[in-house]
Amino acid sequence: MSGPTQGFKTTVQIYRDSLRLIKHIAGDSPKAQNIRNVVRQEFRRNANETNPETIENLKFNAVRGLSNYLVYQASLKDEQIQRKIKEWEAENTKN
Repeated sequence: MSGPTQGFKTTVQIYRDSLRLIKHIAGDSPKAQNIRNVVRQEFRRNANETNPETIENLKFNAVRGLSNYLVYQASLKDEQIQRKIKEWEAENTKN
């Protein structure tokens, strides 16, 4: 399939991917339920948006948010990153 939109995800695809990713990362935990609720609210709140530029910005923000969450989750398992975070916090919370 070719065309001007090849390689780009539709809003519905991003929504579904978001929900799948949340389930994959957080399962059915209370945290996952809260994240799913936020995603649903954001998509519903913007469901009537018609400006193509605004829609693309919203889609970009959704993908960026999920990417940031993936990085955050991965950093929780990386000892070196955790050590650097603790060092940074210690330096920046001194009174």
